[in-house]
Amino acid sequence: MNEQLFVTIAVGPMLSLIIVLAGYIVQNVNLNARIGEVRADMNTLRCELKDLMQAEFRAIRAEMEKNQSELLSKFAELDHRVNRLEQIVRK
Repeated sequence: MNEQLFVTIAVGPMLSLIIVLAGYIVQNVNLNARIGEVRADMNTLRCELKDLMQAEFRAIRAEMEKNQSELLSKFAELDHRVNRLEQIVRK
């Protein structure tokens, strides 16, 4: 009777410990899989954002170049007008 009581006392906590460890391992595997999914989603999002930002920068650069070209032509026109006025004043 004493042996059976000792085996029961020893097996109970051991069985609980095994169940807890099994649950921890299963939960850890699921958590690792979910973390992997989140990392993959973040990498995809980062690439999409990078492409979007590059497209926006290209559009802004094109707009700036157009504005620069327009300003240079306006300055050239103003320079031409000033030169004509100087010629009129010199006469």
